[in-house]
Amino acid sequence: MNYEDKIKELVFKAYDYMDVHKYSLCVPLLEKAVSIARENNDILNEMYCKFDLITAYVFSNQAKKAMITFFWCVSQMEKGYTNDEVVYQVIWEYKYILSNMCDYLVIPNEKINETFEKMKNFYLENNISLSPYYSLKVEACQSGIEDGTSIEEYYQKWLTTPVDHKYEDCTACTINKKVDYYIFIGDYEKALRQAKDILNGKFKCGEVPSTTFANLLIPVYSLGKYELAEEFHKKGLRAINENKGLITCTPNHIMYLSITNIEKGIEVFQKNYATLFKNEDDTTTMWFNAACYALFYNIYKKGIENIKLKLPKDSPIYCNDDYDIKTLKEYFFNETEKFMNAFNKKNGNHIISEFLKTHLKVCGC
Repeated sequence: MNYEDKIKELVFKAYDYMDVHKYSLCVPLLEKAVSIARENNDILNEMYCKFDLITAYVFSNQAKKAMITFFWCVSQMEKGYTNDEVVYQVIWEYKYILSNMCDYLVIPNEKINETFEKMKNFYLENNISLSPYYSLKVEACQSGIEDGTSIEEYYQKWLTTPVDHKYEDCTACTINKKVDYYIFIGDYEKALRQAKDILNGKFKCGEVPSTTFANLLIPVYSLGKYELAEEFHKKGLRAINENKGLITCTPNHIMYLSITNIEKGIEVFQKNYATLFKNEDDTTTMWFNAACYALFYNIYKKGIENIKLKLPKDSPIYCNDDYDIKTLKEYFFNETEKFMNAFNKKNGNHIISEFLKTHLKVCGC
């Protein structure tokens, strides 16, 4: 078997895992394929494998590696290693990368805006609709990344720009992004109406409706639609348990349980803590800390002083005795404040912290 056949064999095995959303199992196969291509100085094949690897990294919550891999591919393309397939992949991967860059405190906003500008120019050079660009700009505004244009203006540009279906998100993801926009601006009723064709099962994908359920939990509860919120929680948590790639939805469920079912909240916290306290994405880490703060704050309000927990020994809150509720509450409060302040300083605004606080307020914090 020559090296190209070995690469194909590894890539096809990885595709089998991708088909069932087991992205973490794709990673070692694709990394091996990349290594074989590199050993044979086959830059184009290395790029093809890395494009698949970017997808696997993103959907297995390893976005840092995805970014490094993507920028390497772009640098090779700029050196002349390009063809129609490379251009197609770069157009797509820009969307994956920019949808994750805003979640990392270590990435300066200047780098994010520079990448947006490169995406825009690359799309224009290849006569591609800017609809995905405007969609990502709406997301960036929600993450506090400002450039002088309002989120409302970017949203309208997204809605009114003709689409290029070859490079558009699936219908479920497109609707989900619109739902997120209305949640962000505080129009929860409109968010719920926008989600109609997701909630009735007409449109779905690997992440939707799970992310929709999670993001609507606190808004729907705040509207007094308690039965609907409970339905979203049960369906969403079931999906997370079946697909660990959705674990970033967990904080929303812990927040919800902090006001509806503390015992269940403790169970979900214990089950997911080992993974989430090591999570590399700062936005998810901040929301997880905030959700845990809400949980232990509400336990503390009930007059409970100590609790038995099974947590990993390498965690920063581990102890070999019963856990003090006040200590846990204060720890997660301080961690939440630390991340909120860091994002506020990085962005030069309070967009992220104010949005998070609207959720904590519903939780009684």
